[in-house]
Amino acid sequence: GQILFFEASKEFYTLKTVHAACTLLFTNLHEIHRERLLIGRSTMMMEHKIGRVLTFMSDHYRDITLESTAEAFHYHPAYFSSWFKKHAHITFRRQLLKIRLEQARFLLKETTLPVQTIIEEVGFQEKSHFHRCFKKECGMTPLAYRRQSDHTQDE
Repeated sequence: GQILFFEASKEFYTLKTVHAACTLLFTNLHEIHRERLLIGRSTMMMEHKIGRVLTFMSDHYRDITLESTAEAFHYHPAYFSSWFKKHAHITFRRQLLKIRLEQARFLLKETTLPVQTIIEEVGFQEKSHFHRCFKKECGMTPLAYRRQSDHTQDE
């Protein structure tokens, strides 16, 4: 939403830039409301390469890398990395981390799976790295997040 607002508020912008910003907005909505929305199947996402890449990332977040994604889209990894940053306004690594943490929050809130299982399910290799990233992003530990979510649902 912020990128869309930023691009739309510029004095000079192109239709292509606004399309890219809308694609990013829809991708973020898709990440958050995956079960309720069919954004991944929208024509806008499929018509623009960045939309296809973001959808691919959302569908394969568990085990993808920059290299495997670049290969899937027929790019050299170094070129793909700069191309992705230019079009998504975020690094590939950061976007993948956002997707994985969003899925972890969903699983913590909606399931009773043990945290270790969730860590493996969302594609983290190390428990300590997951906990560090989760706490930085959410301001609390995964168990605290789960407890808070349980209290929120009871109200």
